[in-house]
Amino acid sequence: MFVAVVAATLTGCSSAPLPVGAPATAVDGSVPTTRRNRAAFPRDLVPYAGLGAWIDVFNYAPAYQPAGTDPPLTPHDLDELSRRGIKTLYLQAARWDDKMPAGIVDPPLLGAFLRHAHELGLRVVGWYLPRFVDVDLDVNRATLIHDFSWEAERFDGLAIDIEYTEGEPDVARRNDNLVQFSQRVRAVVGDEPLGAIVLSAVHLEVINQNFWPAMPYAALRALYDVWMPMAYWTLRRAPYDDGYAYVKESVDRLRADLGDPGALMAPIGGIADTMTEAQMDNYAKALVDTGSIGGSFYNWNTTAPGRQAKAHDLFATGAAAALAPVPAHSTRPSARRTGAGPQDRRRHLAGLGTVLIMELDQIDALRASVKMLRGTNDAMIDEARVRSAARLDDLCTARPRGALRAPVLGSPFGLAAWTPGGPRHIDEALADDGEIAGTGFVIPADPPPSSTY
Repeated sequence: MFVAVVAATLTGCSSAPLPVGAPATAVDGSVPTTRRNRAAFPRDLVPYAGLGAWIDVFNYAPAYQPAGTDPPLTPHDLDELSRRGIKTLYLQAARWDDKMPAGIVDPPLLGAFLRHAHELGLRVVGWYLPRFVDVDLDVNRATLIHDFSWEAERFDGLAIDIEYTEGEPDVARRNDNLVQFSQRVRAVVGDEPLGAIVLSAVHLEVINQNFWPAMPYAALRALYDVWMPMAYWTLRRAPYDDGYAYVKESVDRLRADLGDPGALMAPIGGIADTMTEAQMDNYAKALVDTGSIGGSFYNWNTTAPGRQAKAHDLFATGAAAALAPVPAHSTRPSARRTGAGPQDRRRHLAGLGTVLIMELDQIDALRASVKMLRGTNDAMIDEARVRSAARLDDLCTARPRGALRAPVLGSPFGLAAWTPGGPRHIDEALADDGEIAGTGFVIPADPPPSSTY
């Protein structure tokens, strides 16, 4: 995540690192099973469960180190993560700056991290920090992570770090870009779980309401499967300088903003280099009381060995051992709406050359997000709802390839049509005889001007 921290080389580890591929000895004395020639982990919700560890490019990528210095972390250090009970490594795998012109971090190095992590039984979620200025570039970077493969190794999940405000100063345009980006990344991953690393709702709604006003939660809730609020209590003053109060209220507010009391949560605590063990205890209690499925501290490189041991104990035998179970399938609203299995549904839609993104919940989201709806708009949305409800099952039947163009919610500020060529504003879609081909959904004539959205 985009938080400035001072990198500190890990201490307390063996002075003679094991060769990559050698099994590490766990805290309890057991030796993890080496997983060479193993089947790839499924891309499911499991990586977001239990104890995770965060590593960013400043911790391991040579391009981001001061001249003449080596990265603090290498694939060898994953042995220590495994020994400390880490289940998932969250690894920053792409950037948009001049030090990473290809977008993706050094592929052989990424491959080495993935291989050794998988040999130790760790899952690896690749994460990316979008700027929300160039949507095409941001989608490209996220896609590079999702599609990355090196000697048969791949990431077990993808998470998006939604916090950067310095790229696009106009809030409305930034929100629009965020929603478009999220829709397109959802199209890339299909029904595979997608994680959202988000600013704490307490931060945005109580501490600094000007930091990112009007976060478009309603338009995002059906696009992400797991929410990871950055609940960094060490950056806060009372009453939020506590591992329980800040995390609990951050989760409660986020679920309320999403309009989804069952939204899956895996809050991130920290910052690791200044947190106390008492704060960690309170954090673990908050995870259980909020029904979260996982937790982690940002970041691993700044977590002192004593705190690493404390985290292991909390999640192995302490308060965090009683986390909520991981559901077999996604609970995001659009996934709950369909009766078809997620993979079958994705396969059918992909075969038509398009991805259905607008679902009933997103139509409801338009009502919640737009405050100036007039009667004409209400009639249009009611029409869309009726038509969409009748067509959801029918969308999985055979149609000529490329014939379907499904309507989608483009943003809280407008309606768009998703076609095989990308999203189009509703005004352009209306020019095509007022009909989106193949869906049987006719948009009423003489719509209200765009300024009413």
